[in-house]
Amino acid sequence: IENQEYDDALQALSKSEQFYKSAKPFPQSDVDEVYYRYAEVYEKMREYSKVFEPIEQWIRQKRLEKDWHNEARGLSLLIKALNGMNSYDKLGQTITLIIDLYQERLSNKDTKKEFQKKPYAVPNALETLEMILKIDTLDDDLKHKIKSTVEHIQKLCV
Repeated sequence: IENQEYDDALQALSKSEQFYKSAKPFPQSDVDEVYYRYAEVYEKMREYSKVFEPIEQWIRQKRLEKDWHNEARGLSLLIKALNGMNSYDKLGQTITLIIDLYQERLSNKDTKKEFQKKPYAVPNALETLEMILKIDTLDDDLKHKIKSTVEHIQKLCV
């Protein structure tokens, strides 16, 4: 994608953010989506340091809403940015957060069913974990935890 297309996307997001923030009542979920899309565009532009503010806002809001699936989407994007910046300490911490989030969902029948019922939860989780496994700086313990989590999630598909 050309830089102009990214600039156009950022401009459109800015207009969307202004529109949503001026609406009554204030549509928090729409503003949150704008934050996610900002972070996504910055990540694609490889402007990793600009990813943090909007994606951290997204993650905070999703935690408040107890929306674990979208929190995981945000953490996945954060992992891409941290890896792009070679920020390995924070990268490891963020990977551990997402593994814990998924393992928590797999830990009992009710949350496991919730995991299965979300239409994109299983494919998104597997895609995220496969992306993480491709990071060459992972230590063996983290790789093992990821592979174990992948195996548990794959069993949900059977």
